[in-house]
Amino acid sequence: MSIVTEFVKAFLIPGSLVFLVWGLILGLILLHLRGRAAQWGLRWLTLLAALYWVLSMPFTAQLLLVGLNGGYGSVQDVDETREATAVVVLTGGAGTYRAGGKEIKTLPRISAFRTLEAARVYSLLGDPLVIVSGGLVGDELNAESENMREALIKIGVPSERILVETQSRNTREHAVQLEPLLKAHRIKRFVLVTSPSEMWRAKATLEAAGLDPVPSVTEEWGEQRWGVLPTSTALRLSRSALLGYMGLIYYWVRGWI
Repeated sequence: MSIVTEFVKAFLIPGSLVFLVWGLILGLILLHLRGRAAQWGLRWLTLLAALYWVLSMPFTAQLLLVGLNGGYGSVQDVDETREATAVVVLTGGAGTYRAGGKEIKTLPRISAFRTLEAARVYSLLGDPLVIVSGGLVGDELNAESENMREALIKIGVPSERILVETQSRNTREHAVQLEPLLKAHRIKRFVLVTSPSEMWRAKATLEAAGLDPVPSVTEEWGEQRWGVLPTSTALRLSRSALLGYMGLIYYWVRGWI
């Protein structure tokens, strides 16, 4: 089932370069055929161009994200946390570049915003534990949570207040791995930090595992949210939102939410 899921994510979700390239190839093949096939090729290419224009509009991306975040915002007051005693932040990717015996660890935009939100909530709560959840992905040598831990330390969160969970690779595994860690530190309620496109699914998955998260969504924008002129950021966020909807359906089918 995971192979099918990865195939769908890579090739069948609009918004990616892969989907665009294969869509163009299909359209060009149809155009070079005769009769009705050529007509359908023209229609397909027109539809493809219109689809990418719409998905590239900040208005579209924001509309898609609004439907995914469950109506949650970022916590602004201690009272909103309902006496939470920890911050749990889910990783969103990481990268390590190596050359000449040196290495540089980086965070993509999604993980950077999650790190900033986790640090903000840490300051809001006083001095809670911060748990970073995320394991190895792809050919990385370091768990995503280790890279995010270093970023948290750089922006002021004390290292002794940070715990890392390095085994999980998806939202379901976050729930499974976090449960014993939270129990070991007697944490009953915590602020959950993740992106708008994942909050609904993440909160529902953790609750299904018997956990008690208080959602605090991250920022993801640095531009006009409701604009209509296409931008690369909006296209990326639209695709992220489409993946989020696919994830909701998949988790519902599996009985994880």
